Amino acid sequence: MNRPVLSILIWIFILFLHDVTASHFRGGLILINPTETQNPGEVEIEFTVSWSRTSSEGGDCDQDVIASGASLGYGDIECMAGCSGNVVPAIYQCTAFSIRGDWSQGYSRQVHTFVTGNGIVTIGFTDCCWSTSSDWNLVTTFSPDPRSDTGVINSTPRPVTSLNLRLLAGCNHTIAIPVTDPDNDIVRCRWASGYNECGTVCNFFPNAILDEETCTLQYEAIYGPGLYTVAIMVEDFLPGSNTPLSSVALQFMVEVFSSAASCSSVPQFLPPTIAEGKCLAIPPNSTFTTQMLAYSGKPGAQVVEFNTIAPDGLYKSSVYPDEDPNEYYVILSWAPDPSQYYSIHTLCYSALNSLDLASPQFCFQLIPGVYAPYIIQSSLLPTYNETIMTGHNNLHFEFSQPIRRPERSARMFINDYDTDGVLHVIDIHNSSEVLIYNESHVSFNPDFNFPECKSMYITFEEGAFVGFACYLESLAITDKDFWVFHTPCATKKPCVKRSRCPCKQKFTDLLSDVLCDDDDDDDDFPCDCHRPHIDGEPCNDVSYHLRKGHNSPTDIRNQAILRGERNIVIQDIDL
Repeated sequence: MNRPVLSILIWIFILFLHDVTASHFRGGLILINPTETQNPGEVEIEFTVSWSRTSSEGGDCDQDVIASGASLGYGDIECMAGCSGNVVPAIYQCTAFSIRGDWSQGYSRQVHTFVTGNGIVTIGFTDCCWSTSSDWNLVTTFSPDPRSDTGVINSTPRPVTSLNLRLLAGCNHTIAIPVTDPDNDIVRCRWASGYNECGTVCNFFPNAILDEETCTLQYEAIYGPGLYTVAIMVEDFLPGSNTPLSSVALQFMVEVFSSAASCSSVPQFLPPTIAEGKCLAIPPNSTFTTQMLAYSGKPGAQVVEFNTIAPDGLYKSSVYPDEDPNEYYVILSWAPDPSQYYSIHTLCYSALNSLDLASPQFCFQLIPGVYAPYIIQSSLLPTYNETIMTGHNNLHFEFSQPIRRPERSARMFINDYDTDGVLHVIDIHNSSEVLIYNESHVSFNPDFNFPECKSMYITFEEGAFVGFACYLESLAITDKDFWVFHTPCATKKPCVKRSRCPCKQKFTDLLSDVLCDDDDDDDDFPCDCHRPHIDGEPCNDVSYHLRKGHNSPTDIRNQAILRGERNIVIQDIDL
């Protein structure tokens, strides 16, 4: 074979090899954050990427690789506009993988300094090929100059999702993409357009509808099974502006597959799994631990994988069967490093069953190094064990940090201390009985009359109030001794003049021949009062039973009238 032909064959083989080994890109995104030092032009580049797990680029990720923190990946993130050259290596530390789904996903954080004063820059990770044999162009546009309103470099919005989703053909699906913005800017999503934003995978997800305000996709899987690429731009804005501060390309893979199973046979998460959208605090020097429990979706099926997109360092146990043969669980544990404190970390999860059906993806958020909003017990009014009047209608307390109402139903309960029965319920989400003032103070004006002679306590559901950082939820208060107060019992008085009659058993009135009694014994007269507890109200209708041989009825009536009593009934009885 002559050299030119051999050279051509080698060149073709190299191209073929590149296409085979590089056709396993599964999506990614590039985020920008200012560094703690806030040096001019210095930013932290957070690169999230997913590869086919069996590809050379992705590396063979498993639990041991995750524990080791080894770097995987290949290539570089490059300057595309406003700068030049390579920026940082496109490496990642694996944080999640699926053997059945053949994917791995992870991220890296690296620091780079850009020249300031040149305006907007665009950086990106580009190559070929997706599993659909298309080019990828993963770009982020931002400014390395400080913002005029905050004085620091803008943080890009932070979308979080699994970059590998499985959808059953013939079913309707909702794909929620949670997005946070560290600067609390307005965030919107749109479809990517043009080669510079999405390479050759623009509009590759037919029949999908994107809600730009909530970054939610509605999808009816009426097209045939196959791999589809989703390319979305996530952008942040100042109020009233249509010019984005930054733009982040979010790209991921959707596999639509056919199955004889029904749409309802997907795994379903059960309590105590943390619900979608929650935001939880992890106090300093503590470990976050939680259980995720799922029903397999169909009797006889098993949950074979719990897939998580999680912060670096999170441990996930093996899958264990629960007491119910159709329920399975894993334990998640995370001891955040101090370098991870004070940032919002999103954890997304889904479950895969033995029918190869996946649950929808759900996400919640964690903030390590901080405390959840809590009530300062010394601020409680009424104070602990205080006695208040039944007409009291104002309760007050103060939180440890600024708070606001929750965006979902969350309740406060006024309970009977002796029976634990609920006396009154307030939904803090929308109740007019609740007032928040001075950022962290709360006043309750219950539309409720406190019953007399009661000991009461107050409890709160989790998330009754939320902080301003990602709606950080207040903890539940279930301890009945946290906030206890009382109402007085009515004053008990003996039978006295001016018609004050508590009906004290066998009490002898000042008229020696008249007895005040609250029983139905014919030997004595019954006072017409409240029973069995007497509150001292006047007895306006009192039946006096006259003992034989003593004062006449006229004498008794006259003396009773002198005492201010009215409606006197005199009955002559034989004692």
